[in-house]
Amino acid sequence: MHIRVLVIILMMLLVGCSSIPHEPTATPAPGIGTAKPLEPIPTTPPKPIVKEAPHEGRVLTVLRNQYEEWRSVKYRPGGMSKRGADCSGLVYMIYLNGFGVKLPRSSIEQASLGRAVPQHQLKPGDLVFFKTNPKEKHVGIYIGNRRFIHSSSKVGVTDSSMDSRYWSKRYWKASRIL
Repeated sequence: MHIRVLVIILMMLLVGCSSIPHEPTATPAPGIGTAKPLEPIPTTPPKPIVKEAPHEGRVLTVLRNQYEEWRSVKYRPGGMSKRGADCSGLVYMIYLNGFGVKLPRSSIEQASLGRAVPQHQLKPGDLVFFKTNPKEKHVGIYIGNRRFIHSSSKVGVTDSSMDSRYWSKRYWKASRIL
């Protein structure tokens, strides 16, 4: 008996779900229901997503903003704060705060990173290194137009010309991190 009731209920459900053409009760507005046929979707594979280096203009904007924050901060050996910074501490903080890149702390370790860049191909953001004496290396960040920002032991955070008599004689190498 239960099976017979179950079969009847199933039949009523199936009949209720049968497809009966539905006629609209109102006429559609002109243009509705008259869509153009779809064009085939191109089957070319999508281009791979590649993380690109920051755009040169963005790098320069970040460097200018960072320079404004750090300009005139006094030189302090081993320093990396607004109370005082040495050259590698300044570079470390600008890369960390401006680009989210954590570099090693010393200029010698920083010099071992990135890829070498010939001086005539420097771009904003490249690290520039100088031999200030046989045992010490100095580092700054190139900002374009043959200028770089750095922390000088005499004036603190400043920008200098790579073509000045002092820096041109001591230029060692450059590397690109970004």
